Amino acid sequence: YDLSKLPQELQDEFKLSEGRPGKETGVFQVLRTDSMECAEESKVQQSIEQSSGNTMKPSDLKETEDEIAYRCLLEEVQRTFVHLDQGSRGRVFDPRSLVEASACLKLEFDIWQQNDASEFAMKLLDKLEVPLKRWSPSHFKYLEHTFRLKQTKQKLCKECGLKTNREENLMNIDCQIRGKADIHEALSTMCEVEYMEGDNKVFCDNCKKNCDTILRTAISALPDMLILSLKRFDLDYNTFETVKLNSRCAFDQSLNMKKYTLEGVEAVEKASMSDGDDDNQAYIDPLSVLPDEDYEYKLAGVLVHHGVAQGGHYYSFIRDRSNSDGKQPDKWFRFDDDEVTPFDASQIEVECFGGKVKKETKWPNGQVNTVETEQLANALMLFYEKVKPTKSYATDNDNDTEMGETAESQADLVMTTGVDVFEDDVKRSNTVHRSHAFLFDSEFQRFLRNLLGIAFHTDQMIDTIGESVVPDTPILLDAWHVPILELCTSFFFDVLLHSVDQSVLINWTKSLSGSLLSSPVGSQWVVHELARRTATINSNWIRIFASDCPEQASREAAMQIISYSIRGALKESKEMEALKKWTQSWTQPDLHQLCVNLPVSQVDDLNKIDAFEASSLGILIAHICLLLELAPRTWQYHSDLCVLLKEIGSIPTAEGGDILRHALATAQVPARLISLLLREKSPAQLQAVMPGASLSHEISEAIMRPYTTPTAHVFPLVNSVGTNTGANTGTSSLTSPSDHTNTLEAIAVIVGIRGAKNAQLVIETGQVKGIPMFDLTEKAKEALTIVFNECTSQQGIMDQKDVMNFMNVYGIDTVPVSPQRVTNMLTKYGKDSRHLTVDGFLMYYRDISQSNTIQIRSDLHTFGFRPDLSRRGKDTRIYAVGEREIPYNAIESVAIDTFSMMEAQPFSIGPYAEAGLASIHLYHVVYFTDSHLTECLLAWVALHQDTSRLLVETLKALYTAQGWGNESVQICTTVRLSE
Repeated sequence: YDLSKLPQELQDEFKLSEGRPGKETGVFQVLRTDSMECAEESKVQQSIEQSSGNTMKPSDLKETEDEIAYRCLLEEVQRTFVHLDQGSRGRVFDPRSLVEASACLKLEFDIWQQNDASEFAMKLLDKLEVPLKRWSPSHFKYLEHTFRLKQTKQKLCKECGLKTNREENLMNIDCQIRGKADIHEALSTMCEVEYMEGDNKVFCDNCKKNCDTILRTAISALPDMLILSLKRFDLDYNTFETVKLNSRCAFDQSLNMKKYTLEGVEAVEKASMSDGDDDNQAYIDPLSVLPDEDYEYKLAGVLVHHGVAQGGHYYSFIRDRSNSDGKQPDKWFRFDDDEVTPFDASQIEVECFGGKVKKETKWPNGQVNTVETEQLANALMLFYEKVKPTKSYATDNDNDTEMGETAESQADLVMTTGVDVFEDDVKRSNTVHRSHAFLFDSEFQRFLRNLLGIAFHTDQMIDTIGESVVPDTPILLDAWHVPILELCTSFFFDVLLHSVDQSVLINWTKSLSGSLLSSPVGSQWVVHELARRTATINSNWIRIFASDCPEQASREAAMQIISYSIRGALKESKEMEALKKWTQSWTQPDLHQLCVNLPVSQVDDLNKIDAFEASSLGILIAHICLLLELAPRTWQYHSDLCVLLKEIGSIPTAEGGDILRHALATAQVPARLISLLLREKSPAQLQAVMPGASLSHEISEAIMRPYTTPTAHVFPLVNSVGTNTGANTGTSSLTSPSDHTNTLEAIAVIVGIRGAKNAQLVIETGQVKGIPMFDLTEKAKEALTIVFNECTSQQGIMDQKDVMNFMNVYGIDTVPVSPQRVTNMLTKYGKDSRHLTVDGFLMYYRDISQSNTIQIRSDLHTFGFRPDLSRRGKDTRIYAVGEREIPYNAIESVAIDTFSMMEAQPFSIGPYAEAGLASIHLYHVVYFTDSHLTECLLAWVALHQDTSRLLVETLKALYTAQGWGNESVQICTTVRLSE
């Protein structure tokens, strides 16, 4: 198709949604026919011949590989500056193409690692001269005139006075700063005079012998832009390692180079010879004969390095030179990656000079501790601009002759500027930036959310979403309601989840969750869309936010919306029937093959989803199985996938939960989760059929190490307003306890353990001096109030005896509580230091929640509360001996409670899950993560399957345990009591 027939706006909006990694150009590449290519080549050739009469093609150029590389580097430099000059305000330019082209500079380290900025700048200017000298002599002259200086090394014979000069072209001045207080001392070192006498005499061409000679160095030609490189990286001869010199080196905003030039040195020499012995003659500065304006420079920029020799961060302070008339004060800006902020030039000394700084720490007892440390941020390169630039930059005849040799080859080519070549690229980038800026605009986001609220009345359901309250009856939908939900859902996944504004994300999640819960048809569309996208790469919502996204808040929001969508879709009878049919299809092939190769049958055809001949929920479950197999390679984020499984596995039976759990169990999801927990310690049966999920920590770490930094295609909106490019910097493949908790809860709810999902105990209420503060949730307060009322001997208050009984008799503390501790508790939280009210009791636990929620959960478990804060029956917590009521042991209470809730198991969890649940290694992993949930799981296993194998493994572990205080002994005791 001829794209030229489309409007320009549509051409610019063509985006590549899929592609090979590293080949996402951002634009579709149109596949043209042979006739189209021939026609276009003929048209281009005719236009060239008509305009200039030239017949030479660019492919006929004779260039070496190095020359091609340097020309490509020049093109990327052009591209960069064209984008910076013509890019829309607020747009950030991605310099990756420039970095890749810089490989021809042959820097000390790889181009994607940090290199010396001074080395990079000098090599860049040097290599740019090659293509400029051949293809654009005028720009070459400009570059040379702007940056090139000439350093003259002079020999002066003391016998005959012969002067011999040797000039050297430089792009910068290397300033040795070791032991130098300021930049003038460093420059003076360069111009120091050296006397060659005695055995060090130098041969004189005039005297024809070795003579006493004076050697001196000075600047013979100054550039318009003077670059001073401070040599802060040096070799430590004790350790032979490169170190960074953080010593103080001062510099002014103005610099006069007169005394460092050859003219200045000779003027001083001439004045000293003519002074004679007249002591009464008034002193006259010998440099005053040279006009200051020809040697005066003004600071234009500073490049700062923050860090050490092995790594750090570069940023710059640059003066706005657009105000050349000097009528307004200078404006300075700080350029730090994608952030440009105003800078106060009076802070240059603090930010750039280096040296040592004193930091004071004041302790609570009033003592002040002062520590002197080196300032790691200091200037590395100084850029001084000549106050009176040289007007002409004509070169000498030699250079003209050399550059003229290429005139014949240039005459046969059509020359163009970088602006012409990259104009379309800039326009396209500006268009994309404007689109992204519009999408991330708060007004547009508010508009879409308001539409969602009007359609589904989400403003009335916001407060109930967190409690998972489902509307009694679905909202009656008009024809436009579902399209609004589809639009907002796509906007949520494709745009909003890439936003950094977490408050907006939270509100959107609540609104969208309420809409999905009230609209089974809308939920069904979302589930169908999720299923269709499993066949894609960059637009696969569930894979992006379950495996690739580095932002925890975005992952959590995505998993919540997906879980609500699945919950809402289950209300549709056709969706439920399709899932039942899909579940039955799992049992047809060989089960071993199913676990290795995910089942793909006729019911999984994506084109049959809308007709319910294929189950979208089944396709999602199969895709989740695939992600679980890959989870060890994306260990940083697989915990959120377990959260999704936990949420959909806890859907009530009345809403189709048993049907979904049956599908999950038949797909061997519990077995995969167990393999993910145990890895290389999984039973042999699981390792044979689930090699991906059971991959060892060492192997998975070796595999995922090159992929610790997310690639660009994971974030479709990089370098746009409001986008998030943050990344997780973890480097170990070991999972955290929170990962184990979510995985264990997912296993428990899928196999059918009631009340196994841990309820939230605390919520963050704000921060104090950067430290987050927490408060108890309403459900936690209700549970603790029940505990308080059961421990009081008087109505509404606890006295000292009640508090002692609460801590000792009910087993809150294993160590006997001292009366002094009870007194302290009453003094801090009690009323009149004698009685404890329910408010003081809750305040006591609120303070505990700031650092130790595990104790709160353990205390509630002791008082008979399940993980979801529902309570076990009284007969499962207390037994009577005569008139006395004696509490059961906690493990016994859990086992009795599990037995009392036992119903006929509606489905089998499969032999692989049973093998995993019969492994003592599983309980080694999860016991110290959540011992209470482990007790529930053990009780369920004892009631639903043969535990002889588990008992044998327990006895073996007990036999090899070292002493009765060993962790293995505690685990074995728990297993035995549960049996």
